[in-house]
Amino acid sequence: MKAFSSKKLEKLKKTISYLQYPEQFKSEIHYNYIVLDEKYLNLGDYVLVFDNPDHENYKYRQNSIQFQDVLRDFDKCFDVDTSFESPDDELMKMAFFNVFNRLKEPSALAQFQEIERDFQSNSKKRQKQFIMNEQGTQVRIKPDETRQMGMGGFLKYNPMSNNWERTGERVSDVATLFRVFLLYKLANHAGFFIRQFLSLDGTKIYAVLFQELRNLIIEAQRTYLKKRVSIAFCDILSLEPVDEAFRPLRFNKIIRSKLFGSDITYETLQKEIRRLLKIIDYNKLARECNQNPFEISGEIQQQRKLSANILNAYLFYLEQIAIQVTKIRKKYKENDCTKILSSQEIKELVADLKEQSFKQKSTKQYVRDQSKGNWKDTNKRKIKVYLKRKKALEIEQILMNAKHQTDKLYGKRLFSMWDRLGMEPQGPYIEYFYPRKKQNYNKFIQQDSIWTYQIINEKGERSLFNKMERAKLNISIIKQLVNLEYLSSQDYIRDHLIPNSYFDLDGQKYKDDHYQPLKQAKQLKQDLFFSMKLIQTVKAKIQKFIEKDDPLKNEKKKLDVDGGLNGDNLLNLWGLLEVPVQHICSYYGERIALYFMFLQFFVQELLPISYFGILTFIVQLLYDVDALANKVSIIFFTIMIVFWSSTFQALWIRQEMQFQTMFGLEDVELNQVELIGFVGKPKRSIANDKLNDLQYSSKESWLKFFFNMILVAIFLLIEIVIIVSLQLLSLSLEKNPDIPQVEFIELSVFIPALIWVFIGILLDNIYRPVAFFLTKWENHKYLSQFETSFIIKNLLFSTVNRLGQPFIIAFFYERTIGCVNDNYCYSQLQIYMRVVFIIEFGKHILFGFVLPIIKQIYQRARYGLVSIVDFGDSLQKKTPYFYFNKTIEAETQKESFTIDQVDGTIWEYLELNLQFALLANFGSPFPLIFITGLAMNYLELFLDKFKLIWLTKRPTPQTARSIGPFVYYMNLISYISIFINSGLLSYSNQDVFADINSFTLFVILMISFFLFKFITDIIYGNTDSSAEMVRQRHKTIQRKLHVAMSKKNQNTMFLPFPIAKIYGTLLPHQLKKQE
Repeated sequence: MKAFSSKKLEKLKKTISYLQYPEQFKSEIHYNYIVLDEKYLNLGDYVLVFDNPDHENYKYRQNSIQFQDVLRDFDKCFDVDTSFESPDDELMKMAFFNVFNRLKEPSALAQFQEIERDFQSNSKKRQKQFIMNEQGTQVRIKPDETRQMGMGGFLKYNPMSNNWERTGERVSDVATLFRVFLLYKLANHAGFFIRQFLSLDGTKIYAVLFQELRNLIIEAQRTYLKKRVSIAFCDILSLEPVDEAFRPLRFNKIIRSKLFGSDITYETLQKEIRRLLKIIDYNKLARECNQNPFEISGEIQQQRKLSANILNAYLFYLEQIAIQVTKIRKKYKENDCTKILSSQEIKELVADLKEQSFKQKSTKQYVRDQSKGNWKDTNKRKIKVYLKRKKALEIEQILMNAKHQTDKLYGKRLFSMWDRLGMEPQGPYIEYFYPRKKQNYNKFIQQDSIWTYQIINEKGERSLFNKMERAKLNISIIKQLVNLEYLSSQDYIRDHLIPNSYFDLDGQKYKDDHYQPLKQAKQLKQDLFFSMKLIQTVKAKIQKFIEKDDPLKNEKKKLDVDGGLNGDNLLNLWGLLEVPVQHICSYYGERIALYFMFLQFFVQELLPISYFGILTFIVQLLYDVDALANKVSIIFFTIMIVFWSSTFQALWIRQEMQFQTMFGLEDVELNQVELIGFVGKPKRSIANDKLNDLQYSSKESWLKFFFNMILVAIFLLIEIVIIVSLQLLSLSLEKNPDIPQVEFIELSVFIPALIWVFIGILLDNIYRPVAFFLTKWENHKYLSQFETSFIIKNLLFSTVNRLGQPFIIAFFYERTIGCVNDNYCYSQLQIYMRVVFIIEFGKHILFGFVLPIIKQIYQRARYGLVSIVDFGDSLQKKTPYFYFNKTIEAETQKESFTIDQVDGTIWEYLELNLQFALLANFGSPFPLIFITGLAMNYLELFLDKFKLIWLTKRPTPQTARSIGPFVYYMNLISYISIFINSGLLSYSNQDVFADINSFTLFVILMISFFLFKFITDIIYGNTDSSAEMVRQRHKTIQRKLHVAMSKKNQNTMFLPFPIAKIYGTLLPHQLKKQE
């Protein structure tokens, strides 16, 4: 073993002391660079939930664990494959095992059972482990050394005060050691702010994590995070009205040229429009937003004349812009910050300048002007650039408001380029980069200001990263250091989640009862590193730009009363029919947004076919079953169903392309998530030359997959046997004279159909765990492979479950065992589809709405009045963080959106695709099935929104470009529907086509439908023209901004991480590099 130097031994001693007595670590880390204000005391970025190992109900209180198992746990949890390594890793590992060696041994009097691990090896070779203690001597640890899992006495319940208290003892059990080491590593190596508290019952310990912006910036570069460029800084002129050829209206000849003939009547309008265009000066407007104006060369050809209505609307539009632009130009020309900036923006600017002014000298290289080196002048330019950014954003808002007011007064007369394309205005997504430090300061600030910022709280504070981006970056940072999934699987962590932000959801602000206790608490004052005197010094440096008086107090009061910011929050925008995809994506991530986009698309596509279904049903009510009009309406409706199903998938692919363009996902490589239970042999990776990459034989995986398909076939055979048995039951009930006759629903069909629905639910609940086990047995390495195999098994089984019974009724019973209603199987099929969808609708309401509401009421009754005590130095009084803690604990009581690493959207997609299969193939026998499905999906929009926000934990944001295998399933169903609907038309309506043989008619219809499907695929193709044009425009903008991949700093992967240690301090080796 390599000997440690004296400095390392001293550091090892200090680390061991921190792990044994973590309160020493807590007292040291508070006094550094960051001013702790209210934004650091919120619900946090991430929450870890641990079991309290000193509680009497602790799961492993009577268990012990061997050293060899702890060593395996440590290696799997903390020796993560990462792109950066800290020099403290080896030292921290040595400190961990030193502390482990000093934990409590199982008492001889108490009966401690050795804990069992799934990965335990039966190997007889157990090598001894040697570690270095703080004195520099080697210590031997035997592999079968055992220590207590819990009950180490770190915490103790005091029945007199009814509180949990620290005993002052050192860490003495394995569970506490893992928790302390995990939090120490996250704080020391990733710069997380960490706060802990206990639940009222004392069974859980919560750790709230918050990450600093500078670390997030470094991680965004390392992971090539794509961020949207604000349209105000890259494409402001795309918001002006254009004609059908996408040319700005101000270039139209009726405005620019001399009028002749009948155009003389427009002379007054022309003069007024020209006057307003001169006031606005679009070229100047573009330069004010750091963009180049249009360059017109030659005459614009083939222009259409503008009507009087359009010119009047355009005149009103320009009047609105001219008034507002004149005001802001005058305001910014005076350069008076107190009239331009709100009180919150002034505070942000002061805080930003203060942080830059008092950074260590070595870190000023990021923002210092290399030529002059005058920090005072740099501050002045910083303010000017800040004002220029705000001016560009105000111009963007003026253009959008003028368009909105014109549409409100004149109707939809004016169209911007985005209106013509049918898309929302959007800047391009480019990979985030931090401007190179060796460049002019003005260029540095301009490049750093192009990104879209988001308001994050009721005070109007803006953040570079929205909630979804923060979550992705924090998860990426944590995964570089810790394997949380493995920790959860071994019960070191009970849960980990991203807390909801109720300001982003419904504009809800934290009331005074949240922050008032914090303001009164003494520890908050002690946490402030900068004194008020120091802050006043910073304000004095920009005295000529910022006055002390705040003229916008009324605006601030109004903001506090309103609670939200202009109603621009998720719940206000998310109505029953309105699905704000961009807002959902910015909060929940692309995968959730894509699901709701698909659900909305499904609803929209059901509308037209539902109208035809209602008309067909009316005809069936007016005419007898054998009437020609009834038969013709069914034939027409069946043809419409085939057309609908054939275009459904093609239209959705176009929607996916628009989604990819909207969020910059065209060429994004999805990260492969490795499954915890994967077992493979270490081999060299061909992709990255990793020598010990775990791999598994693809032949064995395929053999297991085919074996599983045999088991699936057995399940399908059982289903078919049950289906035939139920048909025999239907025939016997029809012959039974004691069964009463019901006009709309025949009991001989209703009773077996009802039985089949419940059997189907039972089989689904039995099969899905089996399918999950079989898929896990296939030993997939990546989550995407696992999900694909799991989806295939479920789709195959559930398709037979839903479509098997109507298919057999339609095509097999008539020639075998017979059907009800005098062997008229189409009539039985009509009754069956009627019954099944009525039952499905009731089941949907019961399981999708009633039961979740009852469960939520029960949970609120059980957990709604919890009281929480602080896990801090003083446990005798209520913590000032009480309301925040209560909110966090309520979040952890919700159900998980992801079950066994299977995302919750998979089940939703499965149900919707099965519904599509049923509608596309057997919608014609019961025309109201489409309006019923429409009602179900409308209800589903509301229920899924309700469950996502209020009943489940916030899901981890995931990137998704498409709905995966479900696209191919819909395409397959559209082809199958051609066969089935052709068969229904040819064999169930023989009297209408008496002159044509049934088989000949079947072939003719099938060829015709296939030809239509082929033509549809050619017309729609796999591309969307609007999305493609926007992509090309975004590429052009990227070149103009000079931020393409080739222009970026290529040393991104070698940036020091983290830039901050605990609360902003730099690591020693980073200081040496910068000096």
